[in-house]
Amino acid sequence: MTTSQLVGHIEKTLDCRLDEDILEALLLELDRGDYVEWVTVTRDGEYVWDLTESPDRIADAVAEAAVERLVTWLERDRST
Repeated sequence: MTTSQLVGHIEKTLDCRLDEDILEALLLELDRGDYVEWVTVTRDGEYVWDLTESPDRIADAVAEAAVERLVTWLERDRST
């Protein structure tokens, strides 16, 4: 799915307006963190995204962060 296709899908599904450039910048940053993956660039210069594993990758990162915060909170609570 290209960035513009993704924008169109999100806008239609959520009934909102998105800035394509901002979404693409966000996706590129998520790609750097290995949460999403771009697979190619079209002749027009659009990124094509493979988001099939993204929900699992993002969920794993959120779960890890939540556990870290919980452990920190429990350790702080135990020391007082």
